[in-house]
Amino acid sequence: MQPIAGKNHPFQPGQPQLDAFVRDVESFLLGRERPAADAGTSTNTILFTDLESSTQQPGDAKAQEILNGHNNTVRTALTDHGGNEVNDTGDGILAAFTSAVEASL
Repeated sequence: MQPIAGKNHPFQPGQPQLDAFVRDVESFLLGRERPAADAGTSTNTILFTDLESSTQQPGDAKAQEILNGHNNTVRTALTDHGGNEVNDTGDGILAAFTSAVEASL
């Protein structure tokens, strides 16, 4: 990623720097580059899951079983619906879809 020139923060619609900014954020979140020609032509959907209070009992076997079940279920759904796991937070998953339609199926 390169520094983006500009006078405004945040970038305003219609500014050429906005496309570069969106491309860099998507690249960071999805863990891959998006071609410059696609900038601004798609809508991504972000999914974040979190198991409430799961970090309060780290050694609990039942809590670990629930966490493993959650992770397996989410990862299977991501595979089935074209999602990409961005980060495993320990008690949740951050994921991205390149299409809101795919994410909702």
